[in-house]
Amino acid sequence: KFLGRDAADVARDWPACIREGGRFADRAEKFRAVEHGKLVKTLHRHVCAFSGGDRSEGLIPEIVWSELADALKYDERQGEVDPREYLGALRWVNPWGPYVWWDLSTPYFYEKRLPVASYVAARAVRERVDRDYGRGKLKLVAFPSGWQGKFWFATPEWIALSMDSFFFNAWEAVEMYKFPVGYDARFWRAYAGATERAARCEDYVIDGVRTDAQTVAEPVAEYAAPCREATGFLPQVTNVPTLQTPSYDLRGGRVVGVLNFWEKGVAFFTLRLSGLTPGAYTVVSKG
Repeated sequence: KFLGRDAADVARDWPACIREGGRFADRAEKFRAVEHGKLVKTLHRHVCAFSGGDRSEGLIPEIVWSELADALKYDERQGEVDPREYLGALRWVNPWGPYVWWDLSTPYFYEKRLPVASYVAARAVRERVDRDYGRGKLKLVAFPSGWQGKFWFATPEWIALSMDSFFFNAWEAVEMYKFPVGYDARFWRAYAGATERAARCEDYVIDGVRTDAQTVAEPVAEYAAPCREATGFLPQVTNVPTLQTPSYDLRGGRVVGVLNFWEKGVAFFTLRLSGLTPGAYTVVSKG
C-alpha cells in the first residue's frame, strides 16, 4: 500500500526488492522512517496526557547533534529514523554531543580545535532547527560531556566552555553528562560560573536579536591562528577562530559573550562594535 504497487509485483522478488540495491530500497527506508516517526509521536501524546497536558514537556528524545545540523550522515541507519518525521510534533529534543573529553588512561593530548567544536555544533543545530521549525517552536536541551565510562574526562574549563557554547547559541537548557562524579571545587566553580553568566544574560539571548555581524574581536598577538575545521561532521565550516563573540541586542543594549577556546593562553583583544549611536552608549565589562 505504501509503495502504491500491486502485491503480486512486490512478491515476485520479495524480500530482495526492499534490501540494499533492491528496486524499492529507498522507499522501504522511507517507510521505516515514517513508521518510526508515528511511534515517537504516539509516545509523545501519551507522555503529555499522563504528565500535565499543555504543562507537560512531553517526550524528550536524545539524538546525535549531527543529525540536526547540515552535517554528514551519522551512520547507515540515519534514513530509517529520520528526525524530520517527528520533530515537528515535539516540544523539546536533546541533541547530544559533540563530546569534548580526554582519556585519563593516556597522557594528556592537545588538540586546538577540540573545545571550539561545541560552539560550532551548537550554532549549526540552532540555525537548522530555527530554519526548519521556527524560533521557539522546538526547544533544545544540550548534553555535553562531563564524565563518561571510567576514563572519558572533561576539564573544568571544557565544562564551562561547553555550557557557554550552548547558552550563547540560544539553547534553552543544558544538562551535563554525569556531573558530578567526585568532582572537587574547581568543577563546581566552572559549572556555577557558566550558570551565573546564563542568568545574567538570559533576557538578551532568549528575547534579543543576534548581532554577530556587528561585533568583531581582533586578538592581539600572541594568539592562536584559526582552526582549519572544528569538527569532521561539518567540513564546510572552515577557518574557525578560537575567539568567538556571540552578541545580542535588546531594548537599546547589547551583550557580547567573549569566549576564548584557546587553552594555551589568555586572549587580549580589541572589541569593535557597529550599529551603535555615537556617543550614546556606555561600556560595562563583567568577567
